[in-house]
Amino acid sequence: MKKLYDLTYWARIYSDPKEVENKVLELIKNLEGEIVGVSEAQKKEMAYPIEKETHGYLSSIFFYAEPQTAEKLNFELKRFNEILRFLIVKRKTVPKTISSLKNSLELKKEVSLENESK
Repeated sequence: MKKLYDLTYWARIYSDPKEVENKVLELIKNLEGEIVGVSEAQKKEMAYPIEKETHGYLSSIFFYAEPQTAEKLNFELKRFNEILRFLIVKRKTVPKTISSLKNSLELKKEVSLENESK
């Protein structure tokens, strides 16, 4: 039975936050997770240095997946050099402040198709 999960992570300051987000989204999809929402990456100062970094991009992704999928995701994310720290937790509901990814993905597809046709 699929459960709702929240993946929150810190990406390195020198990495492109959109590129990191796309890699993580692709990984979740490849592991048969269903993405529900994404919070926009925000540049923030950390409470304490992680690997000598004091600033980074904080982002969250909400998705439905089987418990085994969450375990595999946990294992795979440890290989991402761009991610300093991450946490996967079970949620009961998606926060109201999170925009629906499905709508934003549709807009991105339309924009990318328009750009390709030019």
